[in-house]
Amino acid sequence: MKSKAVLNLTSPKISVGVSSEFAIWDRPVFLLNDNLSQEQIRLVDALLDEAVENGFIVKIGGVKL
Repeated sequence: MKSKAVLNLTSPKISVGVSSEFAIWDRPVFLLNDNLSQEQIRLVDALLDEAVENGFIVKIGGVKL
């Protein structure tokens, strides 16, 4: 059995989800849709790149209340 670490982050301020499993060209849909600042976009992008590089999964999405 193979396993992989998953970091699942949620926020009520986020409406569209993104994952490190998404292709790089799909990221802007998420990053631009939630009106993130340039600093936040760079942080999320770096986190997703780090996950891919180190073999774990990061999922970022909204909270359903």
